[in-house]
Amino acid sequence: MPQKKVDTVVEANDKIIRSKYGQACRYMKTGELDKAESNFKEILNSAIEEYGEIHQRVGSALHNIGITRLRRGNLDGALHSIDEAVKIRRAAHGEFHHKVAVSNEHFHKILIKFLNS
Repeated sequence: MPQKKVDTVVEANDKIIRSKYGQACRYMKTGELDKAESNFKEILNSAIEEYGEIHQRVGSALHNIGITRLRRGNLDGALHSIDEAVKIRRAAHGEFHHKVAVSNEHFHKILIKFLNS
């Protein structure tokens, strides 16, 4: 496939991902957490298909799924998603990137809630 065509396909997929992200954020604000999580899962699947499993968008989608699960009270699911986000973000960005730190901070907050429940 010529590079120009590949770039066009990637740009189109990026627009779809950004649109779904915006929609998911609106759902989060209105408390429609099931719909938000569904959108974040679609973003995750699209990102894995487009970029592979070790990519910043995969880590971000997992992080957002974890936050959605946390807000729904699903601590076990939140812990699992955020843990995966930390691993992916670390692999994609390196150990000392701010996005790794953010996911790591959420992991520890969720772990404390999980242990105290």
